[in-house]
Amino acid sequence: MARPLVLIAEDDPDLRPMLAELVRLRIGARVRTVDSGPAALLSAREEPPAVVVLDAGLSGLDGFEVARRMRRDPELRWTLLVGLSGAGRLSDEVVAAAGFDAFLDKRGDLRRLVDLLRHLLAWPETADLAQATRPIGVVTAGPRSR
Repeated sequence: MARPLVLIAEDDPDLRPMLAELVRLRIGARVRTVDSGPAALLSAREEPPAVVVLDAGLSGLDGFEVARRMRRDPELRWTLLVGLSGAGRLSDEVVAAAGFDAFLDKRGDLRRLVDLLRHLLAWPETADLAQATRPIGVVTAGPRSR
């Protein structure tokens, strides 16, 4: 079975390779990275990923607009979308309206992202995502309180 592809769209040049390496090493997925919203759409259309990790503050098109466009695209609408933001916790309504399956505060513990990606990539393990139903609910998490 082929390793799943995770597309990481992050404009922070320091965080982008760190996220990619974390996903490669901890999850064993193939990873592609881009640094803008338009590049995320183009890359996802070239080879649809299993999961897209989208920074909310991408340049060109923000992560919310990229998510909305992916949900309208017949080839990408079932792709699992994880949003990241450094701006703090957003309301579930805002996150769901854009079409995200999960949304995390990137200032938090990155182990949460790894755990979430492991969970998402395990679901549905053998099903064709285009025929499957979307996950139930939206997962949002802010930084851990100490």
